[in-house]
Amino acid sequence: MARESSKPLDAGDKFPGIEFDTVEGSRLVLPDHLKNKWGVFFIYRGSW
Repeated sequence: MARESSKPLDAGDKFPGIEFDTVEGSRLVLPDHLKNKWGVFFIYRGSW
């Protein structure tokens, strides 16, 4: 899903909706998966 604007998120901004497959093969939907929880969102694109 492409972001509507190219500006970074500011404190208090709503996290944009993102869906992706995990390495275990399940589907993860953010921010729904973290609803009422704290979490860290980390993307590792590889070293190539």
